Amino acid sequence: MSYVDVDLNKLSRVNIDGIPLPLTSKLLPLKTKLRPGLLIHLHLHASSQKKHADKGGTIQAKNIKLPERSMLGLIDSLKGAVRSLKWKPKGTEW
Repeated sequence: MSYVDVDLNKLSRVNIDGIPLPLTSKLLPLKTKLRPGLLIHLHLHASSQKKHADKGGTIQAKNIKLPERSMLGLIDSLKGAVRSLKWKPKGTEW
């Protein structure tokens, strides 16, 4: 919403579990691909989902072991990407 339009918040009404990642990636302007956090956590993740969507089933979570330190690093990276977003509201009709 901070890059496109605050009215995109209305998508949350329809998508209770969150806006689908591929749709989010399509809606964002090209300049977001120049931001490392958004590139990694949104655009590359969305393209990975698209690439593997036709494979059917899901990856078995029990087979994936992520060390706690790696998980904390991922969380830190996500927090940094979110903190870097700044909403600059445009003037109103009033």
